[in-house]
Amino acid sequence: MSLSANERLHAGATGTAHIRAIIVDDEQPCRETLLRHLARHCPHLHVLAQCASVAEALEAIGACDPDLVFLDIMLPDGTGFDVLQCLDRVAFKVIFTTAHDEFAIRAIRFSALDYLLKPVLVGELLAAVEKVSQPRIPAHTSPTQIRLLRENLAHGGNNEMQMALPTLDGFMFVAVHDMVSCEARSNYTECGMANGEALTVCRTLKEFEDLLGDRGFFRIHHSHMINLRHLRRYVRGKGGYVVMSSGKEFEVSVRRKDAFITALGMT
Repeated sequence: MSLSANERLHAGATGTAHIRAIIVDDEQPCRETLLRHLARHCPHLHVLAQCASVAEALEAIGACDPDLVFLDIMLPDGTGFDVLQCLDRVAFKVIFTTAHDEFAIRAIRFSALDYLLKPVLVGELLAAVEKVSQPRIPAHTSPTQIRLLRENLAHGGNNEMQMALPTLDGFMFVAVHDMVSCEARSNYTECGMANGEALTVCRTLKEFEDLLGDRGFFRIHHSHMINLRHLRRYVRGKGGYVVMSSGKEFEVSVRRKDAFITALGMT
């Protein structure tokens, strides 16, 4: 009995089945390095094709029906994003590879997609492959994730960007400006939304700080970060506390107080 793409990906995490993969990169040394790392460290992952262009990638995807595609962003006849845009349905997981373009990386991360920086490091490669093989992660890239990626790229990094938040049962797609607060919950984060909803997200608070720290969010405490656009009141004290648009109050740590006041322009 043949396995579905979902079963192949998830079984591959335990080594009981092969994951069918394609490498798309116009630089031969990069393809060879990635292929060598995969052969040595991911024996359950079988590379079916190597492609150097958008046209070759589309042909290989149609012919091979892969479970996973390593997709370079910059290609001689377009971009990795063009590959996805040409497909009616993305029935596989994607791990982007890139040597630069911080804005593209941000758009990828906001869409809850994975990427690797070139030159690819073994540890990061193994982490990415393990992540896409987790049972809670769907074995294909959702149309909404692709739409989100396109829109975030089009918005040029402004405040209209949206995020795909991985939850325990799928993804929630939210506007960044509607996020009020982020509270640490062990290896998860509870995101408070402007409509009063609280979302349990499968990301650490540190990951949110990396993504949103330069987008009007400020980590005022070891356990929580706030969206300054939703700040309604700051009450001074040893560290003090804030009152948000949601009505929730959060303590400001003594260690972060001075930097917080500076961020508010109160110095």
